[in-house]
Amino acid sequence: MKKIILLVFSLGFMNASFANDLSDWTSEDLCRWVDSVSIPDPISQEIDLREVICYVNLESSQYALETPTYNEHSTVFPSPKVKDKKKSSGIRFTFNYKITL
Repeated sequence: MKKIILLVFSLGFMNASFANDLSDWTSEDLCRWVDSVSIPDPISQEIDLREVICYVNLESSQYALETPTYNEHSTVFPSPKVKDKKKSSGIRFTFNYKITL
């Protein structure tokens, strides 16, 4: 009985000790780490390996990512996308109510 408990207990630790491969992560998932204080080395190496360019879109405060485009003279970096401003209808009303019975 003790051997079975020890086996189950050790399998639980072995299962938790395997690291995930970063190849199934999207480029956007990797770019989310750029804003953190310290980027783990495997994530930094994966960003360098994929040559992903991450930058902050100031208008929407979300990350936009692009991969560089190469031509015969140099590397061409993408321009940030400019979104059209939404036209507002003027006045906006918000009603908060609570009904108690």
